[in-house]
Amino acid sequence: MMVRNSITVPCDEVVMRCNLRLAILAAVVVGVAILLLVPAPAQIRALTGNRLFDLGHFALFASVMIVAWWGLERRILPALVFTVALNGIFEVAQNLSVVRTANVPDFLRGLIGTMAVTVPLWAACAPRNRTRRLACVASLPVIAAWPALEVWPLVVHICRKYLGIS
Repeated sequence: MMVRNSITVPCDEVVMRCNLRLAILAAVVVGVAILLLVPAPAQIRALTGNRLFDLGHFALFASVMIVAWWGLERRILPALVFTVALNGIFEVAQNLSVVRTANVPDFLRGLIGTMAVTVPLWAACAPRNRTRRLACVASLPVIAAWPALEVWPLVVHICRKYLGIS
C-alpha cells in the first residue's frame, strides 16, 4: 500500500498509472518524431511553403509540455527539461534527414510554445501569490507576440488564395 494525499492506494495501481503515463509520453515522442522528420505533403508545401510547419512548432511543443507535465506527475521543471530537450534533439535530427533542415528559429518557436504553457502552470502552482500571477500576466503577451505577428501575414495570404483575391 502507498499513501498519497492521505488516501491509501494499492502499489499495483500506482505502478499501472506510472506505466500508462510513460506509455503516453513515449507515444508523444513517436508522434513528434513523425511530424518533424517525415516530409510534408506537396499540396501543403505548395500553398504555404514551409511556413505553416514552422509555425506549428509553437503549438506542437506547447502540447508536448502539457502532456509531459501530466506524464511526469505534474512537476514543472522535469517537464520543461524534457520538452526543451526533445525540441533540441529533433531539430538536430532534422539535419540528419534528407528532406528536412534544422534551424534556430524553429527551435525558438518550440521554446516559446513551451514557455507559453510553462508560465501559467508555474503561476497556478503552490504557493500562489501576487508576484507569480503578475509575472504570468506580464509575460504571456510577450511570449505570444512573435507567433501572432508571424502567423498573421500567412493567414491573410491563405485566405486571399482561397477566396481568389489578388
